[in-house]
Amino acid sequence: MGSNTWSSAGTYTWTAPITGNVTVQCWGAGGAGGSSADSGNGYAGGGGGAFASSVIAVVSGNNYTVVVGAGGTSTGSHGSNGAAGAATTFNSTSVVAAGGQGGMGSSYGSTGGAGGTTANSTGTTKYAGGQGGNVSTTFTSGEGGGSSAGTGANGTSAGSNNAVGATAPSGGGSGGNGGASNMNGNVGLSPGGGGGGAGAYSSATTGYGGSGADGQCIITWTITNYSVGPITETISAVFEQCSNQTPQDYTGYTESDSGGYLTVNSSTQITVAAEPNGGPSYVYKDAGAAHYDFEYDWSFMVHVNVTSASGANLGVWGLSNSLGTRQSVDGLDVYLAATGGNVNAYIEEIVSGTIYTSSATSSLALATDYYLVIQITRGTSSVISLSVYSDSGLTTQVGSTVTLTLHNAVSYRYIYGVL
Repeated sequence: MGSNTWSSAGTYTWTAPITGNVTVQCWGAGGAGGSSADSGNGYAGGGGGAFASSVIAVVSGNNYTVVVGAGGTSTGSHGSNGAAGAATTFNSTSVVAAGGQGGMGSSYGSTGGAGGTTANSTGTTKYAGGQGGNVSTTFTSGEGGGSSAGTGANGTSAGSNNAVGATAPSGGGSGGNGGASNMNGNVGLSPGGGGGGAGAYSSATTGYGGSGADGQCIITWTITNYSVGPITETISAVFEQCSNQTPQDYTGYTESDSGGYLTVNSSTQITVAAEPNGGPSYVYKDAGAAHYDFEYDWSFMVHVNVTSASGANLGVWGLSNSLGTRQSVDGLDVYLAATGGNVNAYIEEIVSGTIYTSSATSSLALATDYYLVIQITRGTSSVISLSVYSDSGLTTQVGSTVTLTLHNAVSYRYIYGVL
């Protein structure tokens, strides 16, 4: 599972790491508590922010804007209302969570700020924030702030004549406590808790309401985990009518794995876990200049060991003359692309940055072993083909063989186990 979280007010750019669906969760910011007005009572608490969530389709490499709403603050004026909290948004209007309103600070019997409403929010799932506490003329402590909404319930209201901030449901932020006599209100808790109201002040000194907490945005997505192996290389000599099988020893390969996504489990198996698309990792062997200059066959097993997948890609074989990640250097590769509950395999050729792709193989089920056979046939028109089998004996083919006519039939130096 991949995720990003923003919990401080501001505008951010998020670059999608996958093509597929992501879950976006937003909390609006909390409103501030009311400030004192030199009277014998405390002042109202701010409202908590709303929650909104949706599943959004995104495209890998595209940028999306996240705006985390700022919590409301006390203006510092004698007896002023607290400022409202701002909304938190994803992609402007795709997901919107409304902020809570500020608590009153200018009259007896002041009213707590309303929580962020579902009417002002946008999402498949929406919950309202809790209202800040109301105060009567005989209660000298400030009122508690309302909580923000949780991921599965409306926020909690603080009630009346209660200095304790409202406790949030799961996933939400609790309201700040109201101030005691001659004390400022307390700030709301993240995400989106309303600020507590100021306590009663016995002089013209201004007591400040507590600030509301900033909102929050969380984006989560599923990353497919792959297990790849073993790979064997079958060499057919151009000048001799013979062939032999040479198993590849992955322990002799070189890893480029700054993210720690790859594990060489044995000489015949590599496991890839939670690597983002276009990730930095690959495993390769330097076979020497122009080594792959004849007609070759390769066969190897792949296993996608998750129960669901969407938008994930992984190269499981490749050839090149320069080292780099898939699509970053010229060469050939076979990659898996996961969509929904199925996986398809494709052949890919990169020539001077231009990408040529074959049609897809038949859909491959998850949590299943498949055996891939790659053949390069050189001639007037050199062709690379990919066949998929369900058994290690390569007797039961899955779907039809897919092919790609090569645009740059050159010899290659490096072979990849994963890229």
